Amino acid sequence: MKIDSSNIICKAELLYSDSKKYHAIIIEKNLMPGTGDYEDPDEIQNDRITKCYMVLFEDLANPDNYNSGIYKMTLADAKETIEQTLGFRKWNM
Repeated sequence: MKIDSSNIICKAELLYSDSKKYHAIIIEKNLMPGTGDYEDPDEIQNDRITKCYMVLFEDLANPDNYNSGIYKMTLADAKETIEQTLGFRKWNM
């Protein structure tokens, strides 16, 4: 997925195998996708219109693309997801 840089709230630098730099970003969204699993409670199962944050990781083979979207309800949770990722080094913005 290509990202419009004006949508990026935060950008982090990570290292892959202690040698190759890549990035993780956080963008703000207005739709929290549901699981779609009929066994889950409605608040988890169904999509919700609400402010949330999506964590994306740069594709190592194609640095212009980002993937692995992880949705979090708060910016703090989104940042924590990146900070706990193996190879996290620092925030760039």
